[in-house]
Amino acid sequence: TVVIIDSTNNQIVKTLPIKGPHNCFTPMGGSDDYVYCEEQRGFDIAKIDMKAMDIVDKIKVNGEGRPFVVTPDMKTIYVALSDLSGFATVDVPAAMVTEVVLPPTQEMACAVEPGNTPTHGIALTPDMKKIWITDVAGAGVYVYDLRNRKLSQKIAVGKCPNWFAISSDGKYIAVTNAESDS
Repeated sequence: TVVIIDSTNNQIVKTLPIKGPHNCFTPMGGSDDYVYCEEQRGFDIAKIDMKAMDIVDKIKVNGEGRPFVVTPDMKTIYVALSDLSGFATVDVPAAMVTEVVLPPTQEMACAVEPGNTPTHGIALTPDMKKIWITDVAGAGVYVYDLRNRKLSQKIAVGKCPNWFAISSDGKYIAVTNAESDS
């Protein structure tokens, strides 16, 4: 389930059914109106209207969603999927999913991630021009230029990279490396 809590009084105001929840995010820049939560067993991302306190859409992503990013206009979702070394791009109005695949890497040998999670970190730069994506098994990250549709060379960062954070100006990217403890 997804539990919605009123943070002014720490009370649960609504519980919504979700098939295999893992992450919830607002669109980039935040939102008071919508929250998106992945449904891993439903192969979709649920769009929750915070005024109605209800699921108003289920956006198909063609796999078990992992971390994802929703653009501020809510027309595009970039999502890491189980069993995909790379990410999927979802054109929400067209209900169309395309995939970007990372170069082949070795077998998954990361104690903190299941074997079906070759990618577990994704971030969109504040200017919305580039996607950063982790290669958990390959101990690196890649940058995908959305305009040119080109993937960078791997940037070696440490064993089992997972989550990203980007400074508000886009100048710095931080990535956690679970097996390197960095």
